[in-house]
Amino acid sequence: MGSRTHDLAGAPLVIKLDDDVQTLHVLGVGAGVVGRATGLALRDLGHRVRFADIDDGVVERLRAEGLEASHMANLDLAGVDLVLVSVQTPTFEDHADLRYLEAAIADIGEALGRAAASEPDRYRVVVVRSTIPPGTTEDRLIPALETRSGLRAGEDFGVSMTPEYLRHWNAQADAGAPRASVVGELDERSGDLVERLVAPFGRPIHRMPIRAAEFHKYVHNLANAAKISFFNELREVATSIGVDADRVFGLVTETAEGLWNAAYGTLDLGSFEGCLSKDLRAFLSWAAERGLELPLLSGAEDTNRRSERG
Repeated sequence: MGSRTHDLAGAPLVIKLDDDVQTLHVLGVGAGVVGRATGLALRDLGHRVRFADIDDGVVERLRAEGLEASHMANLDLAGVDLVLVSVQTPTFEDHADLRYLEAAIADIGEALGRAAASEPDRYRVVVVRSTIPPGTTEDRLIPALETRSGLRAGEDFGVSMTPEYLRHWNAQADAGAPRASVVGELDERSGDLVERLVAPFGRPIHRMPIRAAEFHKYVHNLANAAKISFFNELREVATSIGVDADRVFGLVTETAEGLWNAAYGTLDLGSFEGCLSKDLRAFLSWAAERGLELPLLSGAEDTNRRSERG
């Protein structure tokens, strides 16, 4: 029903999974937009899902919908196979605010210790879904889980970083039909269990080290941000010279290889030269003569020069 498309080193491989995927018991910690949508999508696949949240109002609303839900103060991992952590990580003073995530991880660590005493043979996996800077899981979250639980990651419990790609306005539909699943794994055992969880979606599954998965989520978002800023910047130019930006941009999506060839620009080929280099410099000079500021394109030129020196 599913397949793994890459191994830890990035080499392509395909492993067919049995159609009869065993039902797993999932606890979703954090039942906001992402947590709720993910949990419902997994429930639709046949997994048993319940939720935990710090907000009593959220818990009551979930229960009113006929869903299993409890407060974080009553966190119980008995019978649970995977703990999916979808706690917000807002930006505060230009830094990722990890306070809510770390508080949830502390509670999960305590619950892991209690559950291990009654079910010592169950290998639970803590799956981080929150967007976090590379290195956070290994440097901060795993040590906290080990300290609070008195257990060893990779021996007594597993850890994974499995990012989400949900659009707020379409979260439920996106959760039920992911384009792919990225599984950052502490160890193979952790990755195997998460793969069993998402395999019924029938979409590509990419397994990699945890830090790579954390980095991937940021690159994913930054690629979208850079594209939007690129066209916003050039829309100002189009307006200043009386050109229909929508018509031009629509045509560019058909002609520019960087937009119709998904792999274009992602390979390690160094700086760009030839027409790209000369036209970028010429356009920046033309814009400067007209008093047009193009910080994103100027940054592209600076980055290209650094790549040349490298």
